[in-house]
Amino acid sequence: MDKKFLFDSVIRECEAIAYISKNIKEEYLAYRPAESMWSTQELMETLSFIGIYTAEALYHNDFKDKTHDRYYRMVEKHKDQTISEYLTALDDQKGQLIKFFETIKPEDLKKRVAYHPLIDKLPLGIALQEITIKFLTGYKMQLFVYLKTLGEELIGANLWSAKDSPFYSYE
Repeated sequence: MDKKFLFDSVIRECEAIAYISKNIKEEYLAYRPAESMWSTQELMETLSFIGIYTAEALYHNDFKDKTHDRYYRMVEKHKDQTISEYLTALDDQKGQLIKFFETIKPEDLKKRVAYHPLIDKLPLGIALQEITIKFLTGYKMQLFVYLKTLGEELIGANLWSAKDSPFYSYE
């Protein structure tokens, strides 16, 4: 597993999340597509920390602590924020992830074993791909669908590249 590939993938997800999050209006925070689904507010609470939380928890094997104290502290910290505060939190998370990747060694990605209940035990690099990147991507996609449902004019380039138009056209 290549450290630069993982780093670039995580940072690209952070940038795309921040980019589409700029389309959220305060009134969208209360939107909940179905009773059993998160509201936009709850989704933004999670997006504000899930990348750094999962990366650090995988590195330190915090998921073995079934009380999830750190997770609940992070949820509480990001509860009921404004759009502006969420955008700041997303930027802070990106900075924390940059620092995280500066501290890990390439050999940690292959030799350090990480645990998560959804994947059991895997080398850290694969665990970061399977949990951190996939959580960021999945929740980003959920936010994109919420915003499209609420009438925002978003396109795939916004979601995948944090751009207003694709790099090329099929025409």
